[in-house]
Amino acid sequence: GFLPSRLQEVDLPIIAPEECRHVMSSLRGPFQCKTIICAGFPAGGKDACQGDSGGPFICRRSHGAPVLVGVVSWGLGCARSWESNLFKMPEYRGSPGIFTNISELISWIYCGINKDATYKKATMSCSVQDGPLLNNEGVLDFPGIQNQLYENNELCIWTIEVSDEMQILLNFSRMDTEFDVSCTLDFVAVYIAEHLV
Repeated sequence: GFLPSRLQEVDLPIIAPEECRHVMSSLRGPFQCKTIICAGFPAGGKDACQGDSGGPFICRRSHGAPVLVGVVSWGLGCARSWESNLFKMPEYRGSPGIFTNISELISWIYCGINKDATYKKATMSCSVQDGPLLNNEGVLDFPGIQNQLYENNELCIWTIEVSDEMQILLNFSRMDTEFDVSCTLDFVAVYIAEHLV
């Protein structure tokens, strides 16, 4: 048929990982669900389809703001039912919509995005240079001078190391960010080793 000229959207329920694993195992054998999100109706009827791959899978926060949580990936049949798959001929079996789970791949995504980024490490704006803090507590400010603004593409990194039996408490007393729904303009990212917390 013809492709629509207007943007299409569909509301799909997210399927619990255990149920997704069970449904997908009936089609392919053991199935890992860590990097995917399954969504759709067991009876079918609504789904993403060919041409939608790479499109956004969005959830809404409690206050209504949209959040990108996945990317349209694949599925077995478009909007095809997966109820009673074991009793169907293989060519008639369906699956939920399969979406890439962005939260599981965020480190990999950031590595790709930041690979060629030209951030300045704004050490003169950082209140403390990256390195060990000598006391049990400390204050980290960016920019380091009150009421000073920072320039575009500045990056300030602080590495905080503690022994395994200790914990780190981060208390943000003030954070003023430029409004951006994707949180790409101004943000704080906290990592444990290579993993975004």
